[in-house]
Amino acid sequence: MPRIKVVWNDTKLVVPIQSSNPPPTINKVLQDISVRFRKYAKDLDDDNYFIELRTSDGFLLEKNDPATDVIGDGETIIPVDYKTWFMKFKEESSLENWLQVTRSDFVDDKPKWIQVGHAPKTNQIYIEFGEGLYDATKSIKFHVFDEETINSLSFTSKELIDSIKSNINEDQWHASAHFITSSTGRRAIELIIKSMSDPQPQVEVIEFGIGPDGKFEVNNSMVIQEAMLPPVDMHYKLPKKVRKGPVLKEDGYPAPVDPTKEVIESIDESPIHLQQIGKVFPEQSWNYSGAWQILTTEFRVTNNSHSPLSIVQIESEILSKSGEWQPALTYSGSKRSEFYYETNSEADAIIRLGAQSVIKLAIKAKYTLDYTKYKSLTGGPRRVHSSLPNPCSIRYTVRDQEGKKSSIVVQAFNSASFPTQTSYEADRKVKLFYWIQCDDVESEERMYIPIEHKPGWTNQNVLEIWIKEASRKPFIDAETLKRWAWLASKEGGGNEQFELKDWNWEDSSGTYAIKFFALFSKKERKIYGMKVTLKTKTGFVEDSFLLPKDIY
Repeated sequence: MPRIKVVWNDTKLVVPIQSSNPPPTINKVLQDISVRFRKYAKDLDDDNYFIELRTSDGFLLEKNDPATDVIGDGETIIPVDYKTWFMKFKEESSLENWLQVTRSDFVDDKPKWIQVGHAPKTNQIYIEFGEGLYDATKSIKFHVFDEETINSLSFTSKELIDSIKSNINEDQWHASAHFITSSTGRRAIELIIKSMSDPQPQVEVIEFGIGPDGKFEVNNSMVIQEAMLPPVDMHYKLPKKVRKGPVLKEDGYPAPVDPTKEVIESIDESPIHLQQIGKVFPEQSWNYSGAWQILTTEFRVTNNSHSPLSIVQIESEILSKSGEWQPALTYSGSKRSEFYYETNSEADAIIRLGAQSVIKLAIKAKYTLDYTKYKSLTGGPRRVHSSLPNPCSIRYTVRDQEGKKSSIVVQAFNSASFPTQTSYEADRKVKLFYWIQCDDVESEERMYIPIEHKPGWTNQNVLEIWIKEASRKPFIDAETLKRWAWLASKEGGGNEQFELKDWNWEDSSGTYAIKFFALFSKKERKIYGMKVTLKTKTGFVEDSFLLPKDIY
């Protein structure tokens, strides 16, 4: 009985060639070698196997040849493992990808895929099966066919090339490829693949032929069956829109006084004269110990006396809704920028004025709000609180060292500074697909969700949703809808509202909240719309919309 010496890496084995009539082929010897090396070679892992045999000087042994005709007794044979051959083939062949069919698998998060392509240098068609992210070292199976092999196909229907499937059962996931030929000369490869989260297999066909240069080329490709059911033209009934609580008015606000056009000056018994030179800057502030309305105004302060004077006391008062002047804490300093005032001096800090001198002075009134009623979405809105009148009057009084005083009343105004869909689109030069809003009339703030349709964004059609409070801009694409549909189908029911918990947002107190739901049709196993709920201290909104078909 002939024997051969087989060497692979550090493993060396003697393998007999079985005596039989007819003699075994090289392919049979390759199988026998694989069995023995699987037993003894510790570095031959489960994902690797021997794919061809070569002589010690590198000559390839044809798999269909009788082994005893091409191998001498005692000859050294070198098996080539799949991974080594695969990497060398890819490096040397400059492969062209014709078609890759990939199915996401939301059960194990390992995509299943088949790829068909062409090696132009050798004019070979290759077919590759894989699981997980596409990587040259992770394909499960790889086949190469030359023109002679394909021309030898004589069948008139289709023939299995190879298949892969789940280790548990085929119903979980499977993939297969078939050659298709016909008497008319049609040549094609059919790819069938189903992941564990697909309701049915994806079936695609790629037709090929011989081009003018004598090499294989693609003629056509087509989708025979979609794994996920395509959108159906039918009327979906959206949940009823819900709106509770008052809404902010968007017009009818009082026109603010422009200090540059209308002079606001003090009534004096002191030679010290005040003139407003900037709009009142409103702020709100709160922390664990309380909440406050802050109103800061910049003045031009003139000493009309021919003698030096000093301001020894500054007072500020806020006119309440009941018509009473309420005292406020007072500080003074200077304006540093449009939104920053440095006012750290106490109310009784001495401010010296030379004879006939003029200075700029910023005065801050800090008025205590009812902490139990105060809550702001942003934490510090630049508006007058709703518990105060609009316009809000502030009276500032300064006293000189002789006890004489000068007083001035200025006003702070709220305008419709919260965004609307129209203002949002104008500011950002976009056209929104949908807009959802909910108001808080106590803090005069608006919670809103702008939804923008972006065709062709990163080579796909998506909906981008801005969740400002969470500082996130998630988007919805075809892959997202497939995952949601699979998750929703596991919960059963009819038309489901599948909550997207990863998208939800809530502030620490639970006063403000946003929730998202995917609307699911069990009949079609399809996400067809979205529902969004917004909650503020004074309002609640529940709104829904259908998804555009081009993102499926």
